[in-house]
Amino acid sequence: RRQRQMCIRDRGYGCTSASVIIGEDKIFQTIKADCQTSSVTTPITACLAALKTLRGKKIGLLTPYVGEVNSLIQRYFEAHEYCITKSITFSEIDDNRAGKITPASISDAVVDQFSREDMDFVFISCTSLRAVELVPILEGKLQCNVTTSNHALAWHMLRLSGIDDKYSDKGLSLIHISEPTRTERIAYDGLMVEKKMGAVWGGGGGG
Repeated sequence: RRQRQMCIRDRGYGCTSASVIIGEDKIFQTIKADCQTSSVTTPITACLAALKTLRGKKIGLLTPYVGEVNSLIQRYFEAHEYCITKSITFSEIDDNRAGKITPASISDAVVDQFSREDMDFVFISCTSLRAVELVPILEGKLQCNVTTSNHALAWHMLRLSGIDDKYSDKGLSLIHISEPTRTERIAYDGLMVEKKMGAVWGGGGGG
């Protein structure tokens, strides 16, 4: 029996570390070979797009990864000519445990480690980390732009879908996933199809 193919305009792959380890181009090619889509993005692709849009250069990086993976993420940014001013990690090897790191712990780590650093951008990496709602709070405390894997991915998918609305109080002048408008419905915790936007956000189990 032939499988019915869903035609969706834009797709997002939902794992930051895998996007770096596998490679953006390989992920793009694999997804486009398997389904009809006009564009594909990943969390790292989206973060790089946000950095370019906001002209950020000096980055504070927080991840839940073990040291080896954290170093891969850091080198990836450096290969794109961005400076990692400071990098910190929760050193968690288990993705399920990473997802249990509390927003309060993430916020405390970011403020404690980055508040005295000379940086213009903070990236909280890993789609398992529950940090989207922290973005405007941390921007107010640090006085610099902040994004997360989920935050950047959602913003980039909206832009790829032709939605250019801005919310200046939601971080990065981008979006806030927990308060979607009628035309900007994205699943924060998994996969969802938005017919009006024509986008799917899914992929790996987090990272």
